[in-house]
Amino acid sequence: MSHYQIVKQIGEGSYSKVYHVTYQNKDYAMKKVNLSGITNNQKKYILSELKIISEHNSNFIIKFYNAFVQDDYLCIVMEYCSKGTLDNYIKRNKLTTDIIWKYFSQLCGSIMYLHNNNIIHRDLKTANILIDSQNNIKLIDFGVSKILNNYMKF
Repeated sequence: MSHYQIVKQIGEGSYSKVYHVTYQNKDYAMKKVNLSGITNNQKKYILSELKIISEHNSNFIIKFYNAFVQDDYLCIVMEYCSKGTLDNYIKRNKLTTDIIWKYFSQLCGSIMYLHNNNIIHRDLKTANILIDSQNNIKLIDFGVSKILNNYMKF
């Protein structure tokens, strides 16, 4: 953790906070999960999220870089998306039809990728879609996602 410099807090969940951090002059997002006092169910959600983001191969799902534990916190280092959430972006900007179709098709591509890999997101909303500096969407927050086993596919 000492290698990463916190720039500012950019998000907050029920048992975690997300920070814009820098390391070697590069921007990242770091999700810090307080491990003390969380339930076994919450631990399962964290492990499921880590599995999904660390193993995917999609341009429209947040990129994973590193994870480590320090002082009762699980730190997950991910891609930083400078334009924030789609929710906030919509409130600040007027979206053109071209941008709407671009985001829609990228979102459909990310969902198709997940479904082809037997993953259901289960929490799709504009607050869980980020926009990077190249104006592409990145799907985030896989805490309540479900990875289906073969017998569950039906």
